[in-house]
Amino acid sequence: MGNRISPTQFSAAALNLLKKLPAPIDDCGTVKYGSNNKSNEHTIVSKVDYQWSQKQSLFGRYEFSRLDLPTNFDGVSMITATEADRKFRAQSLVLGDTYLLGPNIVNSLRATVLRTVSEKLNRDYFTLGDLGVKNFYYPPEMPKVPQINVAGAFVAGSQNLVPGVGNSTVYQVSNDISWVKGRHQIGFGANYLYSMVNIRAVSLAGAAVTFTATNTNMGLGDLMLGKMNTYTQGSQTTHYPRQHYWGTYLQDTWKATSRLTINAGIRWEPFLAQYDKEGRILHFQQDWFDQGLRSGVFKNAPAGLLFPGDAPVTHDNFMATQWLHFAPRVGLAFDPGGDGRMTVRAAYGIFYDYPHMYQFNGLRDSPPWGSRVVLSNPAGGFDDPWQGQPGGNPFPLAVNANSTFPPSAVIVNLPLNLRMPYVNQWNLSVQRQIGEDWLVAANYIGSSGIHVLNTAEGNPAVFLGLGGCVINGVSYPVCSTTGNTAARRALTLKNPAQGQYYGAMVNGDDGGTRSYNGLLVSIQRRAGKSVTLNTNYTWAHCIDDGQQTLFQNGGSQLPERRRANRGNCDSDRRHNFNLSTVYSTPQFANATLRTLATGWKLGGILRVLSGSYLNVTSGLDQALTGVAGEQRPNQVLANPLNADKSGDLWINPAAFAQPALGTYGNLGSRNILGPGSIVINTNLTRTFQIREKQSVEFRVESFNLPNHVNPINPNTVLSNNTFGKILNANDPRIMQLALKYVF
Repeated sequence: MGNRISPTQFSAAALNLLKKLPAPIDDCGTVKYGSNNKSNEHTIVSKVDYQWSQKQSLFGRYEFSRLDLPTNFDGVSMITATEADRKFRAQSLVLGDTYLLGPNIVNSLRATVLRTVSEKLNRDYFTLGDLGVKNFYYPPEMPKVPQINVAGAFVAGSQNLVPGVGNSTVYQVSNDISWVKGRHQIGFGANYLYSMVNIRAVSLAGAAVTFTATNTNMGLGDLMLGKMNTYTQGSQTTHYPRQHYWGTYLQDTWKATSRLTINAGIRWEPFLAQYDKEGRILHFQQDWFDQGLRSGVFKNAPAGLLFPGDAPVTHDNFMATQWLHFAPRVGLAFDPGGDGRMTVRAAYGIFYDYPHMYQFNGLRDSPPWGSRVVLSNPAGGFDDPWQGQPGGNPFPLAVNANSTFPPSAVIVNLPLNLRMPYVNQWNLSVQRQIGEDWLVAANYIGSSGIHVLNTAEGNPAVFLGLGGCVINGVSYPVCSTTGNTAARRALTLKNPAQGQYYGAMVNGDDGGTRSYNGLLVSIQRRAGKSVTLNTNYTWAHCIDDGQQTLFQNGGSQLPERRRANRGNCDSDRRHNFNLSTVYSTPQFANATLRTLATGWKLGGILRVLSGSYLNVTSGLDQALTGVAGEQRPNQVLANPLNADKSGDLWINPAAFAQPALGTYGNLGSRNILGPGSIVINTNLTRTFQIREKQSVEFRVESFNLPNHVNPINPNTVLSNNTFGKILNANDPRIMQLALKYVF
């Protein structure tokens, strides 16, 4: 009443949470805080070269790197803690052998071992149980870390604070042979890698809760009422992906004439699918669900969810191995005048791109191993989220053949025959020398990505209107709300007995596409008369269907239509201008001037970059599909940008409105231009010769010399009270001095 919430309606857990937060400095509830980011880094590099004979040389290289990033927790306020104590270690050993098999044949053999270790360590803060949340389970051996996100207000804890450990090891052997025979230079070789990753994660074992503005139009208002948008919890998990890689190639560089050189080759790199050391992989298919197929490996798994060992699953890899990956490439270089002053180059090739193993980390969160459960707007709210849930709180869960599968579990699903992405690339360039010192060039570069991997929601909630209805025997005065998302999910409506076990389904999708076209023009002045200059300008445009990262985003705004997410790439920067120059002082005849002024080099770099394209989202599940992350609002004004760019408001909030319930907004994906940047860096250096083999180099460097403010993209979530505002900027002016002794 009166736009105020009665204190009698306040959530007890929310009140306990506020006691753990810093006191506001004014009646508006403003809290100001800062945090220090520290880092300590050490690197050791060693190399040995040995000439075994006139035909054979050997080398060995070892590198060790250590990076320690202490937590930014100030010791008082929980909201300052955004990162745990992190420790990273990396070691690499490379051995090489180069051998002359003949006067025109060189063999190069390389063997590499790479090892990395990363740890996140943390201290005790508090858990939801400490706030009075009922029926809450927290692993007793874990440090107490909450994960509470209140939209437009604050974040208390995150997955970045949760402890974890991971390591990876890569073994690599490669061999390359170069053979010069007449007009041909033939190259062929092979490359083999074996990669291992071991991860222990507890990121969701302590639960994560989010409060949006769904009920009160304010995140803080929803918090005080205890009206959670989502409650997410999972089990402690481990992940042991492994992968073999094998690639071979054959190429020939043929000098057809004195003016024409042709290069052609082919690469064969079959996709040897990743697998988990402990066989932790599942697959879901709609036809299996429709047929009622049940697993014999995990007897309580719902229909449609099968595992290695079940008859329809023909392999125990993440995906099927794909052998026929042949990638041809061809190119030419032509000298029209035959005088070496002009060159025309053209090339085309196919390149395969395989996902990294870290992209499959989400597989560990599926039941029965991770058993991640997401409760949308639970009836018991913040104080008792498991109230009314079938079976109550299912955690902790044991993993065995008779494991329990909790209702509304999140399924991360890899289709059995997911196809791997590849890229068609082509280019055409012309270079021309002008005079003795100048070189100009124009280059066209294009590419087309096929089977680009992305994410699609496989079990969205179905909008059933806003009138009253009965779903599976339960009467609802309003048929479609965020509170009955689970009951309206597609699989539950089709088969309530089996569909109730499925919550959100994160499907791997191989149907994405991507296109890039760019024009690069450059002018270069080679060293001469004390001045060198290099300048280039790029106009480019990139279009795709999404964020291009498997399992790392929420999929399309419309779960059934991938193309609804098509727009400018996240990385699209339409204009990019760079200018770099170095001026070297001359050799003065006067002894005093020579001592003071000769040998100085003054360099500068100017970079002007247009902004990236912003993806404005509603922040709410207005379509009532249970897929809120990519839903976009309606654009109601022609110009979405704020007219006055002197302040911190970049996007005009009045240009947008939330769409009606059950509908999607009319705003396209990633089509609002963000702020660009201008950076000027300079350096001044001189080398002082002390003795014949000893010298000292003096260097002064400045970054962002004019201290120009280069904003970071603004908040793009409409429901957030900082929507459209620029909250951070890139680095200010930084200057540094250095001395280097060379001996």
